[in-house]
Amino acid sequence: MELFKTLKWLFPDIIEREVIIQDDGNGPYIKVWNRNEVCPSIEELELTWEEIKTTPVPVFVSLEQQLEEEKLKVRRLEAQNELNNDNFIGLVQVLEEMGILS
Repeated sequence: MELFKTLKWLFPDIIEREVIIQDDGNGPYIKVWNRNEVCPSIEELELTWEEIKTTPVPVFVSLEQQLEEEKLKVRRLEAQNELNNDNFIGLVQVLEEMGILS
C-alpha cells in the first residue's frame, strides 16, 4: 500500500508534515498523526487502497480542450447576461410606466 497516497485520497488537503509514516520492515504505518480528524484505522486504509487500485485513472484533457470548454462557458454566461439586461430594461420601463420610477 502507498500509505501517503491513500491518506491523500481520504484527506485531499493533507500535507507531509502533518503525518509521520514509518516502516520498520513490516510495511508502512502512521507513527505520528498531527491532524484534527481521527486517524484512520489500518482497516480503513486497506479498504481505501483497494478502492484506489480499482478506480480508473482520469482521462487526460488537453489544455486546448479545457480552453474550448471555458470559452463555451463564457459564451453561455454572456448570453445569460444579455437576457438579464433585456429583462432589467423591460422591468424598468414597466415601473416607469406605472409611475413607480420617475
